[in-house]
Amino acid sequence: EVVTGGGKSVIIAGVIAYMLTVHDARRFLILVPNTIVRARLRDEFDPESRVFVYKTFPFFRNGLAEKMSLHMMEQGQDPVGIRSANIILGNVHQIYEGKVSLDIIMKNLGDMVIFNDEAHNSKADNYNEVLSKLKEKRILRLDTTATPDRLDGLHPDSEKILVYGIKRAMQDRIIKRIVVCKPDIEKVKLTYKDTETGKELRAEEVPWEEIEHKKIRPTRYITSEKPMRQQISIAKQCLDYQKKTVALDDADGKPKWKPLLFVVAISISDAKNIAKVLENEFKMKTLLVTNESEEGDKKEAMEINQHLKDCQYDAIVSVLMLREGWDVKNISVILLFRKFSYKLNEYTGEKYSVYGQQVIGRGLRRIDPHKKDEWEQCLIVDHPVLKHEW
Repeated sequence: EVVTGGGKSVIIAGVIAYMLTVHDARRFLILVPNTIVRARLRDEFDPESRVFVYKTFPFFRNGLAEKMSLHMMEQGQDPVGIRSANIILGNVHQIYEGKVSLDIIMKNLGDMVIFNDEAHNSKADNYNEVLSKLKEKRILRLDTTATPDRLDGLHPDSEKILVYGIKRAMQDRIIKRIVVCKPDIEKVKLTYKDTETGKELRAEEVPWEEIEHKKIRPTRYITSEKPMRQQISIAKQCLDYQKKTVALDDADGKPKWKPLLFVVAISISDAKNIAKVLENEFKMKTLLVTNESEEGDKKEAMEINQHLKDCQYDAIVSVLMLREGWDVKNISVILLFRKFSYKLNEYTGEKYSVYGQQVIGRGLRRIDPHKKDEWEQCLIVDHPVLKHEW
């Protein structure tokens, strides 16, 4: 269990190097739950990538890193490459029962080390079936996740061997420092409109837990106009502050990276409303990404991390679509327009918020993880009445 930005990919890379060097393992299968996570890991495990993990962390000796090869299991990709690659990376859907990739793995590959990334997703029936099928081929399976606790109370079926949480990672300056900015509860009265009844509800009256467990459709609610504008104004001040802290590039005298605002709305209609206000009134170029968005906008959201310095956007607005795997390092301010409910961990007795951790995780990854003597920070604009128990 390793916090977002805490080094799960580095752990996977280290274990690959260890198993290859010490135990002569030759095949490594990395399974992920979706294409967002797959795209991030492709960058880190592709020898041709500028962020190839072994360029930063030289776990190998004798030039072994240069001999590593990656095969991506994806639609339209010839699965034959599975036979020759050291590292096979794929969305688990690519090896569901009946898929050619699974057949090649079972018939042509010897024993392998399996990495199950974002392992909290593996409780889905089809995912479990794949892992069970691969059991006869595995030397070792290592599960990694930032959020093993799920809303349904289920957990990965593996023994937890390490916990590297958010507090420890902040102390070690592995991730950004979180600074929570709360408005005056009397000046900013957070309310929402129930679109079915037309009534104005105080934040405390909104059925947050039922919304989170999908018992009530979130589309019923949108943030009221006045508090929405007040909160955006605070977030913009935070963003302006963050821009002042960015160091300049010696080469061209411009900021080394561009701080971005990430806004989490309660519903798609709420997200659309917020995006319109950001664009028209606050003059912030905004990318809206929801399940209803065009494929081009979704693709653009996935590629933002490639433009740390020259990103064309000032803000990204979503509901809960952009969570695990969407890691944009220059997210510097997160504005919350919804509450995340808490559950009690039956093992530790501590409260935890699954979606809350995943959303806040979008702003934890450092721009430059090597300058640990310098703080990087992420400002969270959150209203006190949401009672997130920071």
